Amino acid sequence: MTSLEGVREAAHDVMRDQDQRLDAVIGQSVRKIDAPPKVSGAAMYTCDLHRPRMLHAALLGSPHPHARIVRYDTSAARALPGVRAVITAEDLPAENIGNSVRDEPILARGKTRYVGDPVAAVAAESAAIARAAVQLIEVEYEELPAVFDAEEAMAPGAPILHEDAEAYARVIQAPFAGNMLAHVELETGNVDEAWAECDVIVEGEYSIPAIHAQYMETCGALAELDNHGKLVIWCSTQSVFITQAAVAAALRIPMSMVRCIAPAVGGGFGAKCGASVEPIAAALTLATRRPVKLVLSRDEDMSMMRTRHAAKIWMKTGARADGTLLCRDINIVLNGGAYADLSPMVLETSILMAHGPYRIPNVRTVGRVAYTNRLRAGPFRGFGAMQSTFAGESQLDELASKLKVDPIELRIRNAMLSGDFNMGSHHIPSCHLAECLDEIRSHPAFMAASAERVGPTGRKRGVGISSVVQQSGLFSSSAAVRVSEDGTLVLNTGYIDLGTGSDTSLAQICAGTLGVGVDDVNVVMPDTDGVAYDFGTASDRASRGVSESVYRASLAVRDNLFQFASEMLQCPIDRLELRPGGRVGISGETAAELPFSAIAQWGLYAGGGPIIGTHAYYMQEQKINHLQTRSVGFRMGGGVWYGYGATAVQVEVDEDTGQVQVIAVWHAHDVGRVLNPDGARGQVYGGIAQGISGALYEELVWDNGRLTNPSLMDYKIVGAPEVPRQIYPILLENQLQDSPYGAKGFAEPTIIGVAPAIANAIANAVGARVHTLPITGERLLNALPESQVEFES
Repeated sequence: MTSLEGVREAAHDVMRDQDQRLDAVIGQSVRKIDAPPKVSGAAMYTCDLHRPRMLHAALLGSPHPHARIVRYDTSAARALPGVRAVITAEDLPAENIGNSVRDEPILARGKTRYVGDPVAAVAAESAAIARAAVQLIEVEYEELPAVFDAEEAMAPGAPILHEDAEAYARVIQAPFAGNMLAHVELETGNVDEAWAECDVIVEGEYSIPAIHAQYMETCGALAELDNHGKLVIWCSTQSVFITQAAVAAALRIPMSMVRCIAPAVGGGFGAKCGASVEPIAAALTLATRRPVKLVLSRDEDMSMMRTRHAAKIWMKTGARADGTLLCRDINIVLNGGAYADLSPMVLETSILMAHGPYRIPNVRTVGRVAYTNRLRAGPFRGFGAMQSTFAGESQLDELASKLKVDPIELRIRNAMLSGDFNMGSHHIPSCHLAECLDEIRSHPAFMAASAERVGPTGRKRGVGISSVVQQSGLFSSSAAVRVSEDGTLVLNTGYIDLGTGSDTSLAQICAGTLGVGVDDVNVVMPDTDGVAYDFGTASDRASRGVSESVYRASLAVRDNLFQFASEMLQCPIDRLELRPGGRVGISGETAAELPFSAIAQWGLYAGGGPIIGTHAYYMQEQKINHLQTRSVGFRMGGGVWYGYGATAVQVEVDEDTGQVQVIAVWHAHDVGRVLNPDGARGQVYGGIAQGISGALYEELVWDNGRLTNPSLMDYKIVGAPEVPRQIYPILLENQLQDSPYGAKGFAEPTIIGVAPAIANAIANAVGARVHTLPITGERLLNALPESQVEFES
């Protein structure tokens, strides 16, 4: 019999030849696996769960942005009938947690660093009692000087938030000092000398505010002890494994004694990548020996959890008279808030993406992120690229105006190509940005919009464009696929579907590889006690990274099926083939075949064992080539993969009020291969809506450290009337050779280009260039060339 090792490569080639028959589900608009339970209301989120004898928890947040805790008095709260536990930092191990820097206690220890910083927690028989009890807790504070602006925080003499910063454990070893959390630089070419060759130069400062992710489900957790004393935690998270590690570290217990489960999760957009309230719920469970549920209200979530990084960006870009981009100089300052979270990684991405998706030979990016007495900032959809892209794409249009060149043409002339190197170091195997731009330019609706200067009401209209680049993929993933006795498949991975459709696309890959239907694949709920490890739902890891593990695990199942079938059919392995419907047959012999169920049962009860395929995978980052790129504080290199696209917008502007209405949006993206067309289009629709919201409406506002708009009564997000009916997803397929079915991730980039495209469209319509988000009516009116009315921005 031919050995598996000898035929593996040949069998792989055969599989590629059979793709047209076997992968019928790939490229099809398969209904989302989670759609029926979610639209029917049957899906169970953390807040829907209940356990016998369950207690409810509430948190007390700090009223001061920066204060030393002098003493606690919890006696009145403990005496309230129905209260079962009151905890402060004094009741917990002196441990910090954090994704990049271990700087964050789960309850403020010694001092508080932002208004809302959790100081104490209560577990009681009802949520009402718990909320009443936290109001009875007395905390004596000694107020300290506070700092809210990132640049002021790094100035000499600024109040220091973390006096023990040098003692913190750090995953990322970027330079730090005082309130400067991280300093990162990248440079390629010679920027200082290149300015002399430029015929046109644009320079400007740009401001991007902190905003909240506004996921539908607020942060929450339910913790209990099982019969073995293990903590079991159901939680709304983007990573059960990161959460498990954080809980174990915070409470100083082994990870083997912590089990995290993600039921249905109502969105995250990056803001649930780290632990939220899970360690506190777990600590209360240990204190009471009873189940405890802690779910934040909307205003608590907005006041206590994470924001997108506010940014101030100075940028200068130069070009020749023919439009060739020559150099770019960037300085980025991010406001990290009170704790590090993933700020150093967000900063790295921001300075890396500031290069833009263009062939610019001379680029220098300098970035710093600072601690301030504001809510901590963390990952957000568009991870770091949102901020630098707004500045860079605004400047591309300003250059086009000075050069009297069409903005799309200028971008196409300078677009990166397959085989180029980003920042002189990162190889780009596949880049079809120019095609994306050309697809938009030649789209009939865009051509019509470009010619339309005035709307039906007489208001001016304009169009704007933005190119998009974002890196994707990081860290580790794994998957396991098992064939059940009836021939159906069990797909096991820790990647969490936040509503994105990832469970469906991963099931399609498994089903397509083995020639079965998606309904024959059971995707297991993420559970640290039972699923294969995955870093978490972030950075567009599913279509390109996690899918690799699912694909390879499915191929391992195929190999096992062939091995067992060869013994059952008395046939060499190299003559076997997979057939649609979950069968293995002998090539050229139609009747000679076995269903997966028969092969699985043979393995279980006759010989060979269960049919299980596994694969573990590290998404290897590209390294910095230090001969081409000078770096300071850059972690490992970044840039596992890059994705490219373009966004165009048509707007209508009311010059009397400054109101902006988005009329139409086009988003073209090189997706490699579309796994699920409906799912892909849904990502475009969602990203565009979220992008419009951030461009025109969203901004967290603080007054002396206190958030003034911590509810949807005061914090405006986009609604259905503001989202245009005319959204045109343009999905280009240029299949990768090193990716399962040629797919690329693109969920994050759909949001990145919206704000600069809107800003460029406004400038095209009325000549007003706004450098600050959101583009409110006041800011737009102040920017109008002929405006006589001044508003505070």
